[in-house]
Amino acid sequence: MVQVSGALIEGSSYSISVMTRNGDIAAASNGTIPPPGTNRIAVAHGTLQVTSPSLWWPWTMSDTPGFLYAFQVTLKSSSGITDIYQQPFGIRTVSVTSDNKFLINNKPFYFHGLGRHEDSDVS
Repeated sequence: MVQVSGALIEGSSYSISVMTRNGDIAAASNGTIPPPGTNRIAVAHGTLQVTSPSLWWPWTMSDTPGFLYAFQVTLKSSSGITDIYQQPFGIRTVSVTSDNKFLINNKPFYFHGLGRHEDSDVS
């Protein structure tokens, strides 16, 4: 869920988008903020769905690891853009099977060097 809130100028609007590393828009939404005096909090709720996403993979599991999208929220008023917030993120699944296999994007993942240090008592 996406939530945008704050004290905004009458007639403000917002746009929310998910962009690929090339700047292509993978998903987007926009709307207007209720004007002051309407006794409504300026909050927007919604869901963005990226169809056929490029998955984030660890560097050992893919020829194109670490694919990141950019999540961007833009607030606009009649005078132009008033604020932009951008956050990188990756899309992946993480799960553990009943036989204790750790899966990333439904593929087994092998942890390299986990839990052991040369000074450790564990042999």
